[in-house]
Amino acid sequence: AGIPVSSLFPNVAKHVDQLAFVRSMTSNFSEHTSANYFLHTGSGLQGRPSMGAWTTYGLGSECQNLPGYVVLD
Repeated sequence: AGIPVSSLFPNVAKHVDQLAFVRSMTSNFSEHTSANYFLHTGSGLQGRPSMGAWTTYGLGSECQNLPGYVVLD
């Protein structure tokens, strides 16, 4: 199939014609941290407000002693 396989995986090379490869998954970010920022805020840079922050800013919070939202990473 013309798919290169490392010599570290000789058994995989024997069956490479029977494997499926997804090559359409791409990202603008090369590391996990920036990708998480993008997921929560729409920007890969640190310091942008998340959707929970905007919601709390716009609607307010019922409890003044607790945060209006929590981001679990």
